[in-house]
Amino acid sequence: MKMLSNLDIVANSAAHGARQLADHYESLAENAAGKMKAHEINKKAKLSKKDLTNAAKEELLACCRRYNPTSDVDFVLYAKGAMEQKMRQTIYAKDRVGS
Repeated sequence: MKMLSNLDIVANSAAHGARQLADHYESLAENAAGKMKAHEINKKAKLSKKDLTNAAKEELLACCRRYNPTSDVDFVLYAKGAMEQKMRQTIYAKDRVGS
């Protein structure tokens, strides 16, 4: 059995913490997308898909800063990417329902 060095233990712990934080922000992103009120969706439906995605990214960025004001720029960019993916899924589902 291989003994882990202190550096390995710290690296594993940091990776685990980063995964938990990513899951937390992804959950926040899902909640933010799910909590849009009907009138907000109708109002935003008049915007282009690109505008809607940009609005969602800005909302997630604000959410990240609210919960973790010192969040790393790279992590915020990762979270914005997760939100973009959720919004694409939401837009796709909305398009399917509308057609």
